[in-house]
Amino acid sequence: MAFWWSQDDREWWMLLMGSYDGKGDQLRLRGNNSSTKTPSELESPKSVIWYKDSSVETLYIREIYQRFRASYEGKEDIHTKLMRKYKEIPGWWFYLMLVITVAVSLILCTALKSQVQLPWWGLLFACVMAFVFTLPVSVISATTNQTPGLNIITEYMIGLIYPGRPIANVCFKTYGYMSMAQAVSFLSDFKLGHYMKIPPKSMFIVQLIGTILSGSVNLFVGWWLLDSIKNIYHDDLLPSNSPWTCPSDHVFFDASVIWGLVGPRRMLGPLGSYNALNWCFLRGALGPLIVWLFHKSFPNQT
Repeated sequence: MAFWWSQDDREWWMLLMGSYDGKGDQLRLRGNNSSTKTPSELESPKSVIWYKDSSVETLYIREIYQRFRASYEGKEDIHTKLMRKYKEIPGWWFYLMLVITVAVSLILCTALKSQVQLPWWGLLFACVMAFVFTLPVSVISATTNQTPGLNIITEYMIGLIYPGRPIANVCFKTYGYMSMAQAVSFLSDFKLGHYMKIPPKSMFIVQLIGTILSGSVNLFVGWWLLDSIKNIYHDDLLPSNSPWTCPSDHVFFDASVIWGLVGPRRMLGPLGSYNALNWCFLRGALGPLIVWLFHKSFPNQT
């Protein structure tokens, strides 16, 4: 499947903010960063992510439970003993932040429904996905220094359940994938601060202030660039050496059209040619179980 984009700004926004009626067999994205997805590229994220998360659940679930109990009952290491001199972060800080962020997000989804396109149940579903995947992804990141992303999984899920709405697809990916990625990064920073003997409350406050400042600055600078730079994003109207082609944003936009506007049903579903690739979910989930059975059968083999 190839993708191209040639409409002017007004048509672009009408199509992106509206619903896809499925009449066109091909859409192409504007810009030089357009690319096609081969069956192997579509297959890889599914089977690999499902394999990794299933590996954690199969091979590490007992260790996770034991370490969780040891954090309350076990012997403290030297780092924990040294950190006892600082006051712990009150639990209600985290609960309050969770309630505020979810409430604000729900207000945005309901008050700006025509712009956001994501219904309230989609927001809650994204939060549940982020909550479920944070622990296994954190274990993978801590043990292998590799952090698998949920971008393909979140785009696939909401594109299958709520097709034809690219903005909703992007918002769902942001709440489901970005929230999980930020949580893993947050834990990583706390782990570093734990070893560096930084007071936990100071780390929490700095992270909170930094998040508010960086998000606000990014938003206002983005709007300023859109209003002040002529023909921004338009590769065909910009000079050849212009730095305002924004390739990373094109990739994000391409994903919203592929998974949100076109939808996985037209690629991996009954309307597409690659529906057999959905078996990769089962293959990735059963892979660690086979490894675990071999490990139990031959415990002395490495």
